[in-house]
Amino acid sequence: MTRHQQAVLTPLVFFDCFDRPLLKNYLLQAAYLEELTRADLEETLGSMTGIVKESQDYLYLADRKGLIENAKLRRRVSFDFWHEAKLVTAKLASLPFVRMVAVVNSLSFWNVGSDSDIDLLVVTEPDYLPIARDHANVLLKILGKRNDRPPKTKKVAIDIWLTTNNLEVKSFRNAKDIYLDFWASHLTPVFDQGGVYKKFLAANPWIKETFPNFLGNSQHLIDFSYRRRRVKTAWENLFRSFLGKKISQALTRHQLVRLKKYQDEFAGQGTIVIDAERMRFNTPDRRVEYQERFDERWEQVSKRIN
Repeated sequence: MTRHQQAVLTPLVFFDCFDRPLLKNYLLQAAYLEELTRADLEETLGSMTGIVKESQDYLYLADRKGLIENAKLRRRVSFDFWHEAKLVTAKLASLPFVRMVAVVNSLSFWNVGSDSDIDLLVVTEPDYLPIARDHANVLLKILGKRNDRPPKTKKVAIDIWLTTNNLEVKSFRNAKDIYLDFWASHLTPVFDQGGVYKKFLAANPWIKETFPNFLGNSQHLIDFSYRRRRVKTAWENLFRSFLGKKISQALTRHQLVRLKKYQDEFAGQGTIVIDAERMRFNTPDRRVEYQERFDERWEQVSKRIN
């Protein structure tokens, strides 16, 4: 197998594991570990006509006919979910110390089902992550959008919290972790205050190294009005006052103690990280399962080339 063939097949096999063919225009950006031109892509696809098929602008593995209609349906559903994600993000953006809100997982892949939830990553100002998280949980609860009980359809799960001085995510990797590669490259900011997404990419240069044609994902950013920004700044200044800092510190201690108990209770059921500067709530964490599924499928497909 040539390097160009591997670069093209890797995203096709990965998304095939989730029953999704790829739009041809997207495949160039998703080329894995190898920079490709459009001519390179066309030549490589021409060398794999018995393995990769094209129909209605979609590319799919030859033994997986019938995925295109499913992909179209999920794309239509995803448009609806993206609208909902932007509405919720507009409210989360108004909360104190929130600096970026990004869509991750199935919605960032444009591959949601009608009963899916909306997974988010939120970045806050340093020292105020627990305060922002408390505000977000209350807001989502009031809106009836917190994904803490079924049904989960269109509810919001903030799986990962970071701060602006702790943006690297390569440390999340398992020894083999194809899912994290595509997860990071598809992370899509919806609200970005102060150029945090650019800082995120700078803190994770491995994303561009893994996907040399990667262009970033800033096409879904919402506007944030001057009035909202002023109200948000005033609220933040209250927490920065002497009394506000005391309240903030007390709330932070209380939240960390509470979450440590949660971590102990659900240990072994996924990946849970509790820290004042970084939190993860991936329960279950299915990346090992996804890696095994990818490896099995890769072996099947690669045999047909070699």
